Amino acid sequence: MTAFSTGRDVEIVSQKSPQVDKAPPSRSLLRRVPRSRLAAIVAGTALIVGHAALYGHWLIDDAGITFAYARSIAEGYGPVLQAGATPVEGYSNPAWLALLVAGRVLGLFDRGTIFGVPDYVLFPKALGALSCAGILAAFYAAARATNQTLARHRSPAVTVGEHLRPASGARRWSFRMNTADGRALLVMLAGAALLAANPSFVIWSFSGLENSLYALAVVLLAVVMYCAVLSGQLLSVKTATAAGLLAALAALTRPDGVIYVAAFPLVATCLVGRGRWLRTGGALVVDAAAFSALGGYGPVSWLCLSH
Repeated sequence: MTAFSTGRDVEIVSQKSPQVDKAPPSRSLLRRVPRSRLAAIVAGTALIVGHAALYGHWLIDDAGITFAYARSIAEGYGPVLQAGATPVEGYSNPAWLALLVAGRVLGLFDRGTIFGVPDYVLFPKALGALSCAGILAAFYAAARATNQTLARHRSPAVTVGEHLRPASGARRWSFRMNTADGRALLVMLAGAALLAANPSFVIWSFSGLENSLYALAVVLLAVVMYCAVLSGQLLSVKTATAAGLLAALAALTRPDGVIYVAAFPLVATCLVGRGRWLRTGGALVVDAAAFSALGGYGPVSWLCLSH
């Protein structure tokens, strides 16, 4: 292998040997990659939370209905607005309600103040921030899967930078940013900036209602199917199960979320290849079985309201 030095910060290596440096990156650098992902997610979430902080302790008044039900259920009175009232299903977001009940049982919600902030304000907003972090993590997963797919299919004849090796002083930056991981982090941060710049998204994600959890469920459903299509695993049991459960989560978060039960069947049917109808049918059965977890809510709700 022949190398030619240009006197700049790169070395140009002959095209006969595309593998310039077979030595793996240092162990310490590999250990820092997960930290980079976490730091990027935290930074992106901080952008969104920073915008939300402009609205102070504001909560939409409708959130108080779910808060009241969460208190009654946690105190053992059942699904009532107040102790002694007739049980009525006056909420439409049981998944969000379950999180609030869990928060009250753990002493994190409707118990007092945390750092001087009422916990009935802080806890729902913290759930919103966690949901936003989950959305950004999904963005990263989709971007990384895209980069890896493009890398597998790109032609060596048009590959840019394949025969360029940074000098030692620039290798660390090259490793981080000229990889699927580094580019995915940049895409994720760009997505975070766009979400943070959207007042409607920020306001409703931190309003005290279920909007952030709903957005997380829908985004995860889309990313799971997208990554499965790229990897050729759309009809796998794992993908069908995940799609069914996420559709059920969306339906349990908002009534209109039930429409997402059709997402996986539509994608699977449109992308199915000739001779794969039997496998597609099996995947649809698995997806329906996973979504049927939603059906368990009906009997439980009926039993609670009948008492």
